[in-house]
Amino acid sequence: MDEQASPPKGRRQDHTAIAVVEERRVKTGWDAANWMERFEIQTAVRHVERLPLGTSFTRVVNRIKTVTEALKEAPPITVVMDATRVGDAVVEMLERAGIGCALTPVTITSGAR
Repeated sequence: MDEQASPPKGRRQDHTAIAVVEERRVKTGWDAANWMERFEIQTAVRHVERLPLGTSFTRVVNRIKTVTEALKEAPPITVVMDATRVGDAVVEMLERAGIGCALTPVTITSGAR
C-alpha cells in the first residue's frame, strides 16, 4: 500500500476513545447554618468505547451520533472526546455535525515537557 493511500499515522497507532458521562445534581439535605439546601454531583458513565484502529473520521462521528441518540431520553449528556493528535479533526467534525449534546474535547499529554 503506498503512503498516500494509508490512513494518517494516528489512526494506525491510536484508537479513538468515546466516553458518555451523565452528571446529576442530587439534593442531600438542608444546611441550617447557611439556610440553604445541600447538593452533591453524582456522575455515571453511560458508555465507554474504543473504536478499531483505522476507523474513518466519518464513521467515528456517525458512531458518536448513534450513541448519543440512543441516550437522548437520559438527563443532559456530555460527550468527552479524546482530541489528542488527529482526534482534534473528529472534534471539529462533531461540532459541525450538531450531535445535540455537550462536547468536551480532552487532550492527553505526558506533562509539561
